[in-house]
Amino acid sequence: MSLVPETCELDRKALGRLIRAIRDEEFVSIRDLAKSAVVDFSHVSKIELGRSEVSVGRFLRICYALQVPPGLVLEACGIVSYGIYEATFYNDDAVKERATTGGHIDSEKRKLIRDFLTGSALALSYILKSSNPLLMLAALDFPVPSQRENFKNFVVQQLPHLGAAKRRALLRHIIVGGWKSLEQFGLVSDHLLNLYLDDAINRKERWMPAPRNPFFQVEGIAPSPMEAQVALLIASGKQKGKSIAAGNSQKSHLTQTATYETIAGVNNLWPALKRQLQSATAKTGKKSELAKFLHVDLTRVSQWLTDKKSAREPGAEYTLQMQAWVRKQ
Repeated sequence: MSLVPETCELDRKALGRLIRAIRDEEFVSIRDLAKSAVVDFSHVSKIELGRSEVSVGRFLRICYALQVPPGLVLEACGIVSYGIYEATFYNDDAVKERATTGGHIDSEKRKLIRDFLTGSALALSYILKSSNPLLMLAALDFPVPSQRENFKNFVVQQLPHLGAAKRRALLRHIIVGGWKSLEQFGLVSDHLLNLYLDDAINRKERWMPAPRNPFFQVEGIAPSPMEAQVALLIASGKQKGKSIAAGNSQKSHLTQTATYETIAGVNNLWPALKRQLQSATAKTGKKSELAKFLHVDLTRVSQWLTDKKSAREPGAEYTLQMQAWVRKQ
């Protein structure tokens, strides 16, 4: 039995939009990103537009330059197809049985039941392979809302006891067992199936539970659940080229790799952020509000924001705090 029951590829356009969104959020110009990642400027531009493939080496350098864990970017931009599930589940005895009416198999109903089973298996596959199963679950699409709760119970109660080998074995078990295997873990039921079939009339496309950028928000650039952990990684990387380790409290939320090499310092974003702060603190009382937020003296804030030669640059931690403050304005 193949260890890869479904086929997967990287969505170039999604990757490009994501890189652009993160770059804009961090106030990094495309030229600065190209320089920090040691990638040609025109190639970075083509990657952001989704017009060029990206090698593993360049992908890693771009992620490190933007201070984001590469594994999370891959999870956000991967496209998984139905693969082997489609044909296997179409011939599942449980599917045939539920599609039979008056001794005859309803072909359309059979396809719908197959789609329900295939979507459920793909959703489970995404979750089993994710570095953050609960966050992945929240990003998946479920036509039947109550089915999400069934998956959540599985993730909370059973998944913690499954290591990597058992997760792979579970995927193979589902291909062989089909409906019975998914039902055994409480992920499908006749009740959920009936709700799915009732809603099938309103759906124009087959159910494909692809994640909606689980770790990053491209549209509107809203803070992601990973922002705090990534910020800690960035704040720790005060020396260029120094490896930084994620603390134990972050390990379960990040990738299994504990260290990330810092290629571009946080100060790369300061010039653009400074202009944003100058504009945001132009109104009376705003500079004092910022000083209070940072727990520093007002004179210190003024030294950071002045355009005079005596201006000073803040450290990485203060830079991140000011970035968070300016977003709220």
